[in-house]
Amino acid sequence: PKSIGLGFVVWLVLLAFHWPFTPFQLTYVELLILAAPLWLIPFIWQVENGLGKKYLKLALFSAIALTISFLLPRGQWAATLTLPWLLLISYLAIQAFGIYLSAKTIDWAKRCQLAAFAYLPVGAFWALCDRLDFQPLGFDPTIVLLTVAHFHYAGFILPWLCKCLLEFFPSRWAVLFSLGVVLGIPLVALGITTSHFHCPTYWESVFASIMAISAAGIGFLHLCLGWQHRQHRWAFYWILAGLALSVGMTLALLYGWRYYWPIPMINIPFM
Repeated sequence: PKSIGLGFVVWLVLLAFHWPFTPFQLTYVELLILAAPLWLIPFIWQVENGLGKKYLKLALFSAIALTISFLLPRGQWAATLTLPWLLLISYLAIQAFGIYLSAKTIDWAKRCQLAAFAYLPVGAFWALCDRLDFQPLGFDPTIVLLTVAHFHYAGFILPWLCKCLLEFFPSRWAVLFSLGVVLGIPLVALGITTSHFHCPTYWESVFASIMAISAAGIGFLHLCLGWQHRQHRWAFYWILAGLALSVGMTLALLYGWRYYWPIPMINIPFM
């Protein structure tokens, strides 16, 4: 659809004018965040015939408004421009709950899809906080911004990958890893919160381990999927995605245990 293509073009223009000198700048995180509403999430809705498919034009409008909010200084105007995206995906989350609560049976693939819609408004809410220059619970502004990224990517795109994997490559391991991902997303946020309030740090390490190992397992199953169907035209992309997810989650696991086995280069700017 033209709306997805236009969103992708907007993102490319944004890259051209706001590409950071180093990936350690927070601008890099903002660019990654904006890729999700501008084209990644609408692309998923279109390809998977998802719940948001008929709202693609509205999604483009709200995503552009969100993009403009990140170009403005933090304040009320910037925060106001995040509201269309927050309202749209909150509405879709309510619809998703209504559909699945009325269903007679809900398999694990549908549970992952429901989790994706449930977590996405959390990311939009934290985007509102970031643009309002409001730090809930006294978190550092960097943590607020990274939370936006967490709930757009780990919160929406990763559970949707689990859903697709369960449909294409069902197995007990896929169910187990998907369960770990769905539970791990809020557990990571809870672990960071407990550390923030000076609770025992092992909670964050344990919760991060659940998320990282489960997501790495999903990456490994993508590798298996690509290898078993290596004659398939998508095999290369399954393998590439599996490698990227597995390596990224290995780094996340190391970061989660930084209090006990610190590695100098594994820090917030690097992550």
